[in-house]
Amino acid sequence: MKRSLWLIFAVAALLVIHAGGAAGTGPRGPVYYADDPLWIDPDRVDTPPPRAVKLGQLYDFVESTWARVRKPIPRALNINTVDEVPDSSWFQNRIGRFPMSPEELRRGPRTLDGPDLDHPWTVIRAKTEGITPGFTVRDGRGRVFLIKFDPPGYPQLATSSEVVGTLFFYAFGYHVPENYLVTLPPERLKEMIRVAPGARSSGLPLDIRDVRALIDRAGRLPDGRVQMLASRYVPGRPLGPFRYHGTRSDDPNDLYPHEHRRELRGLKVFAAWLNHHDLRNIN
Repeated sequence: MKRSLWLIFAVAALLVIHAGGAAGTGPRGPVYYADDPLWIDPDRVDTPPPRAVKLGQLYDFVESTWARVRKPIPRALNINTVDEVPDSSWFQNRIGRFPMSPEELRRGPRTLDGPDLDHPWTVIRAKTEGITPGFTVRDGRGRVFLIKFDPPGYPQLATSSEVVGTLFFYAFGYHVPENYLVTLPPERLKEMIRVAPGARSSGLPLDIRDVRALIDRAGRLPDGRVQMLASRYVPGRPLGPFRYHGTRSDDPNDLYPHEHRRELRGLKVFAAWLNHHDLRNIN
């Protein structure tokens, strides 16, 4: 009887040791559970909406330039057991994990052919932030786009580069808007434009003459046409920018300090490679 009990205890001990090794490391390296590695970070739990925030440009400049945290940099905290970043509300694994065809790379996030060009555009507000002039329009199908132009004398400098850059960042795995190129003769564009009642620019009523003057100042292609970037508005309600450090105390889904997120660290490398120099908090 005693011998049988000792045999049972020995088998149980071996099972416990084996189970513990499956969760950690074994004699030949890491051994994991059957559901490892984790490829989805469940950070979309329904919670009360966080408050809207807005950062001032001066504050953003001072904080980003001088208020840097000087501490030892640990490994990224949001990586799985194979040293990769799971899919989350911040990041979606694409070309780094799965092959993408040339057509998928060219299409990127776009689900349309662009804004509707067969019906008038209604301007609902002017773009007053940033250095690129533009305005927000609602096309004939009710879809909202931010329209931006090239600076005079530099056709395609802003518009084409933003579309190409968007496709790169989409392939890398980041969430990006649907950006389209639209090219029209300036006179046809002026004929398409309407101004919505109550539309404003910097707090003042927006007049159709202001919109047409903006079109006249836009950069031109060699054949005289105007090339525009049409960036489709993303769904949801804007809550303001995120910071590259810390977490939001009012967002229970925001668990990892931003400076220790692998996808945000990688974002700096990709931005440097593509010469995306405007990767500030407020953007």
